[in-house]
Amino acid sequence: MLVAPDAGAPSARLSRYLRQEVKRDQFGPLVFFVDIHVFQHRQRLSKPVRDKAPAGWIRLRLVAHRILVVDDEPANVELLKSFLVDVADEIRGLTDSKAVEQTFSDFEPDLLLLDLHMPEPDGLEILRRLRSARASLGFLPVIVITADDRKVARNSALLLGADDFVEKPLDRQEVRLRVRNLLNTRHLFKEVTRTTGSFPRVERPEPT
Repeated sequence: MLVAPDAGAPSARLSRYLRQEVKRDQFGPLVFFVDIHVFQHRQRLSKPVRDKAPAGWIRLRLVAHRILVVDDEPANVELLKSFLVDVADEIRGLTDSKAVEQTFSDFEPDLLLLDLHMPEPDGLEILRRLRSARASLGFLPVIVITADDRKVARNSALLLGADDFVEKPLDRQEVRLRVRNLLNTRHLFKEVTRTTGSFPRVERPEPT
């Protein structure tokens, strides 16, 4: 796909176009050449463009992120989705923790936001059940959502593979920053794995 320059088109137009037109994994790894300043005309190619970029153009790799939100309170799910609407390309919410394993397998998220205290199975049990699936992916971050500030709760989640925590009541800026940081790490992990053919080592937070 090429996006040709036009002096009258704002850069925001590219973002809108790519969000609307490009589907996740449509061509495998997606590589585009785009003008760095202006974007208007476009032409779809039959395969990703991987050759030398034309003069005055830059190479851009699109990254599509999926987030799965699990909380037994519908209001919390909707609140988190509203916080992250422009952070991820697709967000799916669940209030029934019994459906997490199947949804995780079908949806293939890049990050999981998981409430700790829910009707069975609770957040800790979900972490146990997803341990094998997450290990097979190398690094798939989980942020635990909790109002429980006890050290034992955090340590239990860390021992089961949680990567970060967000405390209730939820703060929009904190949620966005923590999610973005881990999505960036997830993307880098996938890029290194794609390049080297093996999972890089990832250091996880330790219980205290």
